Amino acid sequence: MIIIGFLALLAGGFTILSMILNAQLGKRIGVLQSTLMNYLVASSVMFIPLFLTGQIKNFTLLPFSEIPWWAFLGGCVGVMVVILSNIIIPRIAVIYTTLLTFLGQMIIGITMDVFITHTFSIGKIIGVSLIGTGLLYNINIDKKICSNNYNK
Repeated sequence: MIIIGFLALLAGGFTILSMILNAQLGKRIGVLQSTLMNYLVASSVMFIPLFLTGQIKNFTLLPFSEIPWWAFLGGCVGVMVVILSNIIIPRIAVIYTTLLTFLGQMIIGITMDVFITHTFSIGKIIGVSLIGTGLLYNINIDKKICSNNYNK
């Protein structure tokens, strides 16, 4: 169980690191170019575990006619997330980025639980509400501090 927790923390850390690096790359070479680089590097790196585990032999490409239209929505959503991240992340603090990412993942997870497994967790709703309330409270404090410093 400790290994799973460690891997979850590691994945979360890599997610935040990836978002920060993508945002910096977006500032340097442009949002669309950094999004393309993100997908090229991710696609290239994806093949490493396939080769190492021998699963590359199971990798097949289907003709476009056999792929349902909604399967392409994942790619579209992914591109939009990377583009928006590259635009928004340089403008907000890293802690807000982390909390907003966490909140988004929790809300999507709760939504998927409701629609897929037909379960509803009041504990998760309370947790998301507490984190969201704390985030809004902290944003208000930061605004007050900034306005006080500006007025001096």
